[in-house]
Amino acid sequence: MRISAAGMSGDIVYFSPDGTQILFVDAVQNLVAVDVAVVGGALQVGESHVLFPLGTDTFAVSPDGSRILGSAQRRIGPITLVQNWTAALKR
Repeated sequence: MRISAAGMSGDIVYFSPDGTQILFVDAVQNLVAVDVAVVGGALQVGESHVLFPLGTDTFAVSPDGSRILGSAQRRIGPITLVQNWTAALKR
């Protein structure tokens, strides 16, 4: 069953603690909620709605659903690896 026509980023999907929503990150890294319910033994899927821009595709939901944790990624410049640096100290 398709939940999002726009697709998603990453592979993390959570059910809300009360089981009434599916949470995932969309293709442009917004956190999205989709209302779901089981009616007569069949899954009913509502419209999706963006909760807020997350900026990453990695997140976690607290067990009680009161908090969402996302990882912020900061871009840094190139890293220089210096090998055998202890030998340079002896000079």
